[in-house]
Amino acid sequence: MATFERTLDEATKFLEENPVSMPIIFDDEGEMAEIYLNEGLPTTFFINEDGIVVDKVVGEVTKEMIEERIEYFL
Repeated sequence: MATFERTLDEATKFLEENPVSMPIIFDDEGEMAEIYLNEGLPTTFFINEDGIVVDKVVGEVTKEMIEERIEYFL
């Protein structure tokens, strides 16, 4: 069953149980949202090693969805 992290504590617990090697941004103040979001929350951005947004998903995602999206870029 998929779960979705809706609080900083839940997300932190998830990342402790499922470590990742990519940076994770917690936008508590909404600064990034003001710059990048106009379609909805949550939004996941896939950014390549050059800092370019190469894909995004609007709405909640599962681990499987993320793996499927990044597989194309590996």
